[in-house]
Amino acid sequence: ILPKGKTENSLILYNVKKHFKLPTYEQKDSVYAYHFFRLLQRAKNVFLIYNNDSSDSLAEKSRFINQLEFEIKKQKIENNVTFCTQSISIPPNIKLGKTNNFDITKDENIIAKLRKINFSASNLTLYINCPLQFYLASVEKIESPKTISENIELKIIGSVVHEILRDIIATIKEDSSNYKVIIDNYLKELENNIYSKFKSNKDVGNQDIDKGRLFLATEITFRIIKNYLEQVKLELEVTEITVFELEKKYNHILKIGNEEIQLKGFVDRIDLRNNKVTILDYKTGKVDEKNLQFSDMPTLFTDPDQKILFQLFFYSYLYCKNNSSFETPLTCGIISFREINMNTGKSILFPSISNSIDGNTISADLIDAFEASLKEILTEIFNPSIPFRRTEESDHCKYCDYKQICGR
Repeated sequence: ILPKGKTENSLILYNVKKHFKLPTYEQKDSVYAYHFFRLLQRAKNVFLIYNNDSSDSLAEKSRFINQLEFEIKKQKIENNVTFCTQSISIPPNIKLGKTNNFDITKDENIIAKLRKINFSASNLTLYINCPLQFYLASVEKIESPKTISENIELKIIGSVVHEILRDIIATIKEDSSNYKVIIDNYLKELENNIYSKFKSNKDVGNQDIDKGRLFLATEITFRIIKNYLEQVKLELEVTEITVFELEKKYNHILKIGNEEIQLKGFVDRIDLRNNKVTILDYKTGKVDEKNLQFSDMPTLFTDPDQKILFQLFFYSYLYCKNNSSFETPLTCGIISFREINMNTGKSILFPSISNSIDGNTISADLIDAFEASLKEILTEIFNPSIPFRRTEESDHCKYCDYKQICGR
């Protein structure tokens, strides 16, 4: 939108700026005008659009358009530059972006795209949240707007924590009897290791990590890993733990009618704890324990707030399908670094599963029930008679990247 106008985020009054010869909006307008006319210089076709509906915005066209019309006449270049004006009237009964229905019918082209998708916990939770959001993100692969995140440090912290713990736990896995020596050696070099990981992180780029928010991020990362490693030492002293897998990729083909649907998952870690297979996922962000309470399978497949629990069940299901002969009890949990930093005494947040023997064991019956519900939701996704439709729960749209498309 050009020019920007007189609004300025400044505590200094316009008259004070003029008196002390400080830059005002007038100088900014000149810069806008320069760039605007330079952009037009070699353009063959230019489309300038404005809205004259005063109920929605400022009801006038830019003065740049008026200046263009004036200059074309003044310089008598009407033969070289053709200026056409077109008005588009919208009927009063139509409200743009506020349609009640936004249905995408599943034609053969869309079904073909669905067959190419490797379904994961993340895109299935998108569908649970909003079928239209799933269609836009996973089927048409429309990328979310590239915005400058104010919390990019959280993403970097999560990435660095995952990398360092993968290296440390992998070393312990190879020589579990010397875990104390291994952890102590890693702690001695932890600061240098974190510094190196931050410098090589693509999201850091050429930014200075010795000051500001990135420096604080390195300090937070050090605290997270140090506290967790101290917790690991205590665990290994009192609990029999064997690390099975780290960053394990699982795939499974689920047959539904004539369709062979590809499923995939990426598990951070799988342990054997007190003779129980434990599937673990690392989380540096907040994990609300109330969203880890399993009541019934329909809720798991309809409530977006249970997406972390759904992810754990999905990983457990893939593990079972890739280890069909296992007879060891199975459970899952979240290693919440926020809980560890708060010194709550919890290193793992286990789901609360009703009707379970010990409150967190996932039985074979639960896996079968999960598969049945998984088949139902995938059958719905592939059903040509059920369109991709916007969710009726407007709360689900609060943080959606596509809400401007559907008008929420």
